[in-house]
Amino acid sequence: MGLYGLAVFVGAFLLFQVQPLIAKYILPWFGGAPSVWTTCLLFFQAMLLAGYAYAHGLTKFCGVRRQALVHCGLLGASLLLLPMIPSPEWKPQPEDAPTLRILLLLAATIGAPYFLLSATAPLVQSWFGQAFPGRSPYRLYALSNAGSLLALVSYPFVFEMAFRLPTQSWLWSAAYAGFLALCSVCAWRLLARRAELGSRVGEVLPVSQGAPRAKSELVKAPPRIADVAFWITLSALGTIMLMATTNRLCQEVASVPFLWIIPLSLYLLTFIICFDHPRWYRRSWCAFGVIAAIGLAAAVTVQEDAFPLAAQLAIYGFILFVCCMTCHGELVQARPGVRHLTLYYLMISTGGVLGGVFVALAAPRVFNAYYEFGLGLAACCLVVLFVYRRDAIQELEPHLRPQAWRRALAASAMTGVIIALGIPALGAFSRQRDETQVLAKRNFYGVLRVDRCDAQTPYLDRLKLVHGKTVHGVQFQSPEKGRVATAYYAPQSGVGQTLQALRQLRPTMRIGVVGLGVGTLAAYAEDGDRFVFYEIDPKVEEIARQNFRFLSEAQERGAVCEVRLGDARIVLEHELSHAAEAPYDLLVIDAFSSDAIPVHLLTAECFQLYWGRLTPDGVLAVHVSNRYLDLTPVVRHHSTSAGKKAYFLPYQPTAEAMRDGAALASHWIVVSGNSQFLNDAALSAVQRPWPKGSRTSLCWTDDFSNLFQVLRREP
Repeated sequence: MGLYGLAVFVGAFLLFQVQPLIAKYILPWFGGAPSVWTTCLLFFQAMLLAGYAYAHGLTKFCGVRRQALVHCGLLGASLLLLPMIPSPEWKPQPEDAPTLRILLLLAATIGAPYFLLSATAPLVQSWFGQAFPGRSPYRLYALSNAGSLLALVSYPFVFEMAFRLPTQSWLWSAAYAGFLALCSVCAWRLLARRAELGSRVGEVLPVSQGAPRAKSELVKAPPRIADVAFWITLSALGTIMLMATTNRLCQEVASVPFLWIIPLSLYLLTFIICFDHPRWYRRSWCAFGVIAAIGLAAAVTVQEDAFPLAAQLAIYGFILFVCCMTCHGELVQARPGVRHLTLYYLMISTGGVLGGVFVALAAPRVFNAYYEFGLGLAACCLVVLFVYRRDAIQELEPHLRPQAWRRALAASAMTGVIIALGIPALGAFSRQRDETQVLAKRNFYGVLRVDRCDAQTPYLDRLKLVHGKTVHGVQFQSPEKGRVATAYYAPQSGVGQTLQALRQLRPTMRIGVVGLGVGTLAAYAEDGDRFVFYEIDPKVEEIARQNFRFLSEAQERGAVCEVRLGDARIVLEHELSHAAEAPYDLLVIDAFSSDAIPVHLLTAECFQLYWGRLTPDGVLAVHVSNRYLDLTPVVRHHSTSAGKKAYFLPYQPTAEAMRDGAALASHWIVVSGNSQFLNDAALSAVQRPWPKGSRTSLCWTDDFSNLFQVLRREP
């Protein structure tokens, strides 16, 4: 098993090593949203299905010699497509559909090598089964997932920190060439083994002595349609729980970098445990685990703020683990004989694609919140009920079985409905009493929710925009307070002080703002000013114009307020290359408020772009508030390397201001070479020393950056 196991392990390692590698290339182009990774997962699942279908067709219609020639020949031809470095031409335009663009980009860049690597596990297992009849190849699947897990965990801690992106691409390409050599040796050994045994092509050889368990697998009856449907359902549920948990953690709990590693690692771990040996799966334990998962999900939904981040990660990790153990454990229990191995894996990948399509494509268009998590948990509960009831019914007399099945299906459907609807209802019940949801919209970039707070108190009545756990803007509804700059942009905040100091020098200003929110900064606009907001999510602009008044009231005062859709860096690059507009007096970078961190907006190359879009004495204000990351060393390095001076302006509002929604704590860094601006008395008064324990300097480039370098020890 050693040579075949090594081939399966290396193939899986390369398969999962390329996933974060290619994601790091393209994440900046699409705003760094967690949904970019979800779309990538959909592509990976689809390629896995294509690879498994290819392996199934190859083993079904081709002899061993032709299988070896075709597969090794295609692997050799795919070397011509390496290294896998996406062309900048794939950068999206504002009118492009992000999901389709990502899928096409991935297909053109890594499609062929990924497709061939995907076929490795079932194809090599089939070769092993033919070379060593009587020995079960299913443990090789556990080894395959072990390789995937090692690749996933080693990338951020080893490869990303040690090598730049082009170097990673070339190293991966060299390893891929080595994998081709390894597959060729496996094929040669298979042909030699077949010749040695004197077997006919495609014939299942007699079972060797001393292998009763393997023999029982070989003589299993051919799978029925119900068996195939059951495989697909179990695989789809596992994928749904993986992707739904990833979405919930990354957008509803915390946007910690690489948080998606935890769900994917647990998902792979359940495959390793279940496929290593059937004895590791205990149905009764997992059944109790699913019941406990329902209670924990309800508890964390009702009292989310009562659970610290570590506890929430543990709870969601436990829920995902027991659900995937149930699905994958039942998959192992229902596995067919070796003769139908490739069909089995083909159906597993089919279920994975269907689950990915549901979460990545259907759910954002059908739901206005992350309901798929509750639905997936409900479905896992139904699986437990189904398998227990199925085994009990099989022991009944034939004439009693139809009635028992009808009762079982009715009870299962009722249970599923209660769970699927109950958990979201608990979430709504747990909302603060003084808050009412005005609207909720969901798209590729996540769920946007507008809540109305203290509607019964006119002086405090306000609307707020929330994305995940982050408040993106607040506006009071009373006319006398409608223009009050709130949240992170209050007059006492770093950006508020900056605007007031700059107003002393310029009666009218040109200001660019990366990140629209609800347009709060337009509260500072006066007659003759020009404010240009850069926003990647069209829904944000729609909500800012329809539900909030900052933009419209600024225009009524004589200011020009424009929103430009698309990734800010791409739009700014286009503006600078065409030199079509005058530079800005102030450029505000406001995409870092505890949200998914768009690293591409913090690299040296991007800061050169900022300097190019500012006047010689212009000001750059960077919002670095974040519960989990300390971004100050990066901004400090890019500022000092450009010969400019940086001020650190933290703001902690009073408890009353925070309670009323008038202000939120914020950290801003203001950068300029304008001594007259920097010497402003009010600005100097709010300047504070740099955070203790923070690095002095840290350089990020488009080629090299690592979010683990700036993780806070105590968020």
